[in-house]
Amino acid sequence: MSKNYPLLLLHFFRDLSSSERIQILVSLGALPPGGGGNRSENETVQRNAFDRCVRDGGGKRLWTRIQDLKRARA
Repeated sequence: MSKNYPLLLLHFFRDLSSSERIQILVSLGALPPGGGGNRSENETVQRNAFDRCVRDGGGKRLWTRIQDLKRARA
């Protein structure tokens, strides 16, 4: 896991809406597009996909996407 994992996790779940989190996870290939079920309300599914993405080396890309979305709001 990334040494910045706690900070990345905090910003991912605190600063982004569920739909933004899904959007990022799909764009990084951590979740399939369209998917099934009600994953927008299932933080466990999002957390598992987040962890998998970080474990597979996607921490830096996650951080960049989080910052891009936050800048787009400003």
